[in-house]
Amino acid sequence: MAIDNVLAHVTDDQWSAPTPCTHWTVADVTRHLIDVNQSFASQLSRGGMASTIHNESSPDILLAQYRCSTEELHRALICAAQPDGQLPTSLRSRLALRVADLVIHGWDIVTATGGCLRIDDRLVNEVLAFADSRRAALQRGGQFAPPQPISSNAPTIDRLAALSGRTAPRMPTDAE
Repeated sequence: MAIDNVLAHVTDDQWSAPTPCTHWTVADVTRHLIDVNQSFASQLSRGGMASTIHNESSPDILLAQYRCSTEELHRALICAAQPDGQLPTSLRSRLALRVADLVIHGWDIVTATGGCLRIDDRLVNEVLAFADSRRAALQRGGQFAPPQPISSNAPTIDRLAALSGRTAPRMPTDAE
């Protein structure tokens, strides 16, 4: 899943569209993703890579800031890896939370814009299992709203969204 590809297809008028993430527009969600990427990169680098986010809403600037923040995080993760390329155990859970945040907010963006989220089902299943195992803590910490009802037959990405407190859009059935 490449959020930057999703963001590259957001039209100028869609940046102000509301998302399923309560009270946030597409631009707000994007700023959040930038901020968390930069914060995580800075923590991994012991404060050495933090960038400043401007409250800019220009689509080109938001997209560039997002791409820059993902590059910063990628570099920081490479530097944090052990010689065998593995991340220390202490970072794995934090990285899993980062991936969950990206997947859920990617869903928010495509739901708001009518875009397409191409994501490997195995990754979504892993993120769903991770999020479900930490659901109570994520709700207490305010990262998740209360779960929303959803069919057990719904797509995994929609079940993940419902677990995080989002209401999945109603999809037409074959009978309709």
